[in-house]
Amino acid sequence: MKDNQKQSENDTQFIAAPEGLDVSKVQAPKKDNRIKTDDVIGTKGLTFADFGLSQDLQLGIYEKGYEKPSPI
Repeated sequence: MKDNQKQSENDTQFIAAPEGLDVSKVQAPKKDNRIKTDDVIGTKGLTFADFGLSQDLQLGIYEKGYEKPSPI
């Protein structure tokens, strides 16, 4: 059982840092592997930077594990 636990720990995927965002001082959040519906993945290619958010705010969003903004 310990081998299985090690295997799953090693297979953990992390969210890639958004381009242009310095994430060197924060820990990368784990990737959410749940199934996502169209209302969540239909981002139209937008990023949080497209909304004019500050670097600090974008970094906080990244730390919480969000990858792209979802439509409202």
